[in-house]
Amino acid sequence: MGISISPDPCSAPICTGRGVTPLRPMIDLESFRHVYLRRVIGTVAGAIGPDATARVAQSLALGTFGLNTHARRRAEARVAVALGAGCTPGRARSIVRGMYAHWGRFWAEALFVQRLLRETSWRQFVDMNADDVAILNESAASRRGCIFAAGYYGNPAVLVDTLGRLGRPIHVVVDFLAQPHLRTWQTQLYSRPHVRPIERRDAATAIPRVLGEGGSVLLIAEHERRKGRAVACDYLGSRIHAYPTIPRLSRAFDAPVAVVSCRRTGQGFQFKLSVRDVLEPSDMHDEAMAMQRVLGRLEAAALEDPEQYLWSVPIGVPLSQVPVRHEGKGVSHAHALAVGAEARGSLASAAYWNGNRIGVVPKNTSNSVGVAMAVSGGQMTAGGGSSGGN
Repeated sequence: MGISISPDPCSAPICTGRGVTPLRPMIDLESFRHVYLRRVIGTVAGAIGPDATARVAQSLALGTFGLNTHARRRAEARVAVALGAGCTPGRARSIVRGMYAHWGRFWAEALFVQRLLRETSWRQFVDMNADDVAILNESAASRRGCIFAAGYYGNPAVLVDTLGRLGRPIHVVVDFLAQPHLRTWQTQLYSRPHVRPIERRDAATAIPRVLGEGGSVLLIAEHERRKGRAVACDYLGSRIHAYPTIPRLSRAFDAPVAVVSCRRTGQGFQFKLSVRDVLEPSDMHDEAMAMQRVLGRLEAAALEDPEQYLWSVPIGVPLSQVPVRHEGKGVSHAHALAVGAEARGSLASAAYWNGNRIGVVPKNTSNSVGVAMAVSGGQMTAGGGSSGGN
């Protein structure tokens, strides 16, 4: 399972010889780099091996960094906001350069997941402490469903594969149509017996069924809802309007929520999978507080190794631009429900459980994001790691 962050469409005109004709949305420069990696570098990856492939991928990624795209500038702005006044422009630029190198390596690593993460060998590549192993084994042995909450950090492909191996299959939401030029690769990546893809159009019915039967799903927690009912949370120096899907599913199906991450621990194919928190359904009655706790754990992970977080995802408004609410003159943002008009056409599907509406997988998101696993606000695809047009 790879990650693909679908960039903002490029709609520049093209000269056809009969004037200038606007183009329909097409692949931007960053996506083109990913397609090149898949079709050219990926074709010979088996011959040159994982280390050489990673070096080539990093070179391509750093070349994209040098283009100074809109995605890069957005990433540097987000880093500066998250790290605060002490973050110099040079520091932000260095972190984002590292981010491009990291996601270049991710592309290369995704090519070798099936080869390296085998039943007899995966433990030599993925480190876990004993307590986290016990938590996951206990979850797998129970008859309760489980929701794994993750962010755009580390290597989600390794995360998904490992979670799927520890006791039961993991279900992830994918959009096979989001990037048709990567469909062949997507099919290869999801051909793991312990990973079960759910097409986005089926998520509203499939996810409740999986949880009701005691299965597990992996969701991206940091997707943002621009319209409709959401919960206001602080995340990486910004205010975001998070989806309430995770706490609602947890309560409806008595499913605990495990906040997880999987970061690279060296220059080679080595990773550390961590369970950063476990929330019970009883912790989910205040949806804003529950999501703030989940996002707080993911924020701590991202700040531990900021080069491994995908800063180019366009979410949030800097807290410095958020009006201050005084006690007694409004609801505290940590407990606020950002309630707006129901999204017009923003939901691809929705489900009702115990009388509550659970929005699942919007058609459109604020960032047109696609990752190899998620729901509640994004398109799941397999591939690279860029976001934003040029």
